[in-house]
Amino acid sequence: MCTDRNAFISYKRLASPTSIKLGDETTVIASHHGLVDILQKSTTLHLKTLYTLTFRLSLLSINQLDRSDDSTTFRRGVCSVSMDSITLTANRVGDLYFLQSHADALNFEIGVS
Repeated sequence: MCTDRNAFISYKRLASPTSIKLGDETTVIASHHGLVDILQKSTTLHLKTLYTLTFRLSLLSINQLDRSDDSTTFRRGVCSVSMDSITLTANRVGDLYFLQSHADALNFEIGVS
């Protein structure tokens, strides 16, 4: 889920808005979807992403990653997500893990509940 419209390299309206339930039991509405690039080291990863205006953070869903062939590990305040031959790394700050993209400083938070 991404809140930055300018981060999308492709962008389309959903047939109907979709509700997303967050870890704290609140919901936000996504109205569009598309691809967002994340640059990690010298590799670009294209992520299928929902767009919402109703939330202040951009999130990667561990639940969605778990359903795919990607590997996610948590250890000593670091979350590592291996996908498409690259590994994304996020550091824990409070209850969230923050991933810093090198491309446009697009920040994604990895929510874990």
